[in-house]
Amino acid sequence: MVKPSVQATTPPPVQESEPTKIENPPAEPIAVKPAAVVTPIHSLPQDSSGLSAIEKLKLKIANEKKNQQAAAEQQEAEILKETTYESIPLTTERFALIWNAFLEQLAQEKKMSLHVIFKNATWQTIDDCTIELTLASTHEKEMFEEERINIVPGLRQSAKNSKLDFIIRVNSNIQKTRVFTSAEKFKAMAERNPTLLDLKNLLELEF
Repeated sequence: MVKPSVQATTPPPVQESEPTKIENPPAEPIAVKPAAVVTPIHSLPQDSSGLSAIEKLKLKIANEKKNQQAAAEQQEAEILKETTYESIPLTTERFALIWNAFLEQLAQEKKMSLHVIFKNATWQTIDDCTIELTLASTHEKEMFEEERINIVPGLRQSAKNSKLDFIIRVNSNIQKTRVFTSAEKFKAMAERNPTLLDLKNLLELEF
């Protein structure tokens, strides 16, 4: 008896399954804060005039000072013009008497700094109402200008001349008298520094 032949069957190939792809979830956007903007001092906002805030402040302060100075000068000018005395023409002889009386008044009022400055000064009449006063330094000139508002009206009243005024000159080459005694030495020192006279009077010193 013949056995039927059995054909070997090849099983179908097994298909390998593809690996499951895991997709990454989309990244969430990260908010990035903009960097702080630092405005340099030299690039402060400017207005239509082209000036920064600091420059405008400086200009305002300068204008205020200028206005204050102008107001003070105007007030001084008005005070000096308030005198309406009869304008008697000045002469050298008349003003010499008025000037000496003025120096004596300064000494009586213990204003020794001014007394020394004006006593050492030289002057001359320029016209019927103008005196040229020559002082030894710009410091003395500044002292005169500070006291002008107090000096000129009184001299105008004494001279009976409402237009009396001064032209101030500075001559630093004014020769000083040679000193020998202690009193003369102190006087020379006081001429260079008139405040020494005030100190001498305060301490009641005698030379």
